[in-house]
Amino acid sequence: MWRVLAAACAAGPLLVSACAGGAAVPVPAPAAVVYYRDPADPSLAIVAGWDGKVRGRLPLPAGATSWQQSPDGAYLLVPTGAGDTSRVMSPEGRVVLTVASGATWADDSRHLCVIADVSGRFPGGVVTATGPNTTSTGFPPAHVFIDSVDGASRRVATAPRFSPVSDSRAYCSIRRDRVVVVSSSLGLAQVAGVLDLSNGHRLRFDAAGSAMVAVSPDAAYIAESNQSGTATTVRDVATGRVVGRVGEGQVRAISASGRLAVRQHPGTVGPPASLSASPSVDVVELASGRILWVANGSLADLVVEPDGSRFLVGARPAGTDLEDVWLVHADGTAAGLARRVRPATG
Repeated sequence: MWRVLAAACAAGPLLVSACAGGAAVPVPAPAAVVYYRDPADPSLAIVAGWDGKVRGRLPLPAGATSWQQSPDGAYLLVPTGAGDTSRVMSPEGRVVLTVASGATWADDSRHLCVIADVSGRFPGGVVTATGPNTTSTGFPPAHVFIDSVDGASRRVATAPRFSPVSDSRAYCSIRRDRVVVVSSSLGLAQVAGVLDLSNGHRLRFDAAGSAMVAVSPDAAYIAESNQSGTATTVRDVATGRVVGRVGEGQVRAISASGRLAVRQHPGTVGPPASLSASPSVDVVELASGRILWVANGSLADLVVEPDGSRFLVGARPAGTDLEDVWLVHADGTAAGLARRVRPATG
């Protein structure tokens, strides 16, 4: 479990520098925490509970310039410099697992879903010389693997995808025994298939034409946004039943409760002398389409509460590479956690 540095002082949530002269001691972090970069020192991450209370500061492991946290905050998934692999790291910077790039966290925070070739590497093209000045490129089959932080790995099935050159991601739920595979190519993303995690059996799911797909943390719901960004349909994966339709914008995340979603609005540029819409991010209620919260800027960091309806949202205002970090609650109220910090995603 992650450890944070806290001063050994008497009261309140403590930071490294919270008490002058206090001895810095390691203390266990809560079971479910969220991280964002420290505005005062980008080599540190601030550790907060989902109630918004700061628990401490975490010295980031060497090389962790960007990360994807596990749902409960126990591990970080950190890209390597090689580009085709990522590392699962402990708080002390120990590498506990190396996986193909594009891996995603399962809902139990102890497994990752990976699409890789038979050797466990990122499924890129293989170039073969066919003559003195000619080559051909082949694409070996890609497979869905479920990897554990304890080192165990199991091949689930051949990965469904629309073409050998599509970029695919797998989203796994241990709780629901389910895998959702999403394939992207030429700016479009579609659900390529839904599988049983335990045996690889393919389940029926009629994918819609879409440009953006979001999967809820437990793979219970799928949101498909159309190419023009004018509509999104959210469906129950098991039954195909439509549980919500929302208007303009692309859904980027669905809450674990299935009640709320985060949308990205890229903004528009109109002809001269016309009004242009600035980029924005909002949280919307799926059943009614009612907007609960909105912030100006482009979406940067986004973390979904493991069990509930809260989100950590990073909104990057126009003209800067830095984000403002918000904790958005289920009722649409929000707390600003940090301003103008470098996103965890790099």
